[in-house]
Amino acid sequence: MTHTFKLSFFLKRSAIRKNGKTPIIGRITVNGEKVEFSTKQEVASSKWNVGTGEGKGNSTEIKLLNENLDSIRMTIYSFYRNLSEQHEIVTAEKIKKLYTQTDMYPQTLLTLFKKHNEDALKLVGRGRSLVTCKKYDLAYRRVKEFLLHQYGKDDIYLDNLNLQFINDYELYLRVNCKLGINMTAKMIQLLKKVVIMARKIGIIGFDPFFQHHTKWEKVAIEYLTKQEIEKIIKKEITIKRLDVVRDVFLFSVFTGLSYIDIKNLTIDNIQERYDDAHWIITKRQKTNTKVELPLLDIPLKIMEKYKGEQSGLKLLPVMSNQKVNAYLKELADICGIKKRLTFHVARYSFSTSIMLDNGISIETLSRVLGHVNIKTTQLYAKVTNMKVHKEMSTLSKKLRFSY
Repeated sequence: MTHTFKLSFFLKRSAIRKNGKTPIIGRITVNGEKVEFSTKQEVASSKWNVGTGEGKGNSTEIKLLNENLDSIRMTIYSFYRNLSEQHEIVTAEKIKKLYTQTDMYPQTLLTLFKKHNEDALKLVGRGRSLVTCKKYDLAYRRVKEFLLHQYGKDDIYLDNLNLQFINDYELYLRVNCKLGINMTAKMIQLLKKVVIMARKIGIIGFDPFFQHHTKWEKVAIEYLTKQEIEKIIKKEITIKRLDVVRDVFLFSVFTGLSYIDIKNLTIDNIQERYDDAHWIITKRQKTNTKVELPLLDIPLKIMEKYKGEQSGLKLLPVMSNQKVNAYLKELADICGIKKRLTFHVARYSFSTSIMLDNGISIETLSRVLGHVNIKTTQLYAKVTNMKVHKEMSTLSKKLRFSY
């Protein structure tokens, strides 16, 4: 359906302010229906061009006024276009309502970024993790530092964002902050999410990232082979802290649970199901997705080892993440493992050496890991030479060609 649409600005001359300036009113017209709204802008009547509906002159004040009016114009047009493209009934009143709602949100990048981060913090424990919030906080501080470095400003209007701003920011992250390709890409990605939010709520009607291509570098995922896992299991350890870290690490190797999810486990998360088998029933803190996992022998033995030793309902004696990763380096040394051992290596090892190498489907693995999207699971799914050997051997037995 076609519409006649017009947006204009004029002075409300009956309401001259004490400072001698006159408020500027916006008028939306759709199919002859007219509604007016306050632009929250004002100007001296002598500096207003009635014909073009904008300020006249080259002063800094007039340039800023016209930039603000252009921003309002762009936002109003984006609402009209979106309603038309969605085949909704377009009215002047509906467009005005959408526009006035944008006043609830800040119009500058850092103020919107800050609001986004504050809202995210309120969702911690309700589908949002504290780790993610800390990443957004870091991204906020990086943008703030860049604005001071590049422009000498504390903030910038969202409608002033453009491709050059993003390219300059990317260069700043790589050169001044000395970030790697992937960390730079992550900072750009977090900024982009806030800009997308600004577009969705109508603060800007354009995409400054339209021609920007974020570069990512493929990173080799480290995991332990079956032989390396056996080394850790069989190694005699007399130092209590390393023994505890070894057990918690192995619990992850044979369950696929992350550090924080193991730390959060209580005895209430262990339930009996199906032929009296013990299952872990929990939720991933990162995604709030449910995880249901039958326990293998080794995690059962580790649980039994620490039964009754924990205060309260905690299942295992999990130290701080910093201590765990520091002690894992020692564990790798005494076990003769040359790979860089971090807690996340356990989750990758579970996916590859425990699950996929033993014929478990990627669909089952995805469910056990608590992934929302199977594409995430595919990043964990390394095709090892052992798996290739097993599957080719099976294929060889099935093929009965004679030559």
